[in-house]
Amino acid sequence: MSSNLSSCYRVIVVNYHLYGCTEARCQTKCLQYANKYNQAVKSFQCVKADLCHCECFNKQHLPCHQSHGIS
Repeated sequence: MSSNLSSCYRVIVVNYHLYGCTEARCQTKCLQYANKYNQAVKSFQCVKADLCHCECFNKQHLPCHQSHGIS
């Protein structure tokens, strides 16, 4: 995703205490969150043995705010 495009999406970060975190369990937990709140999963990972880190964004594209110079 280009930096210009990614700035048009609000990224939501969620961390879960997930005892015995594995990639599959972390992915499932992130997908459950995303589905509940109409989000899409950008990334997920076990950052510790018991901590799942999720990054999600709105499925609906938000309008980008462009800076305009003052003449």
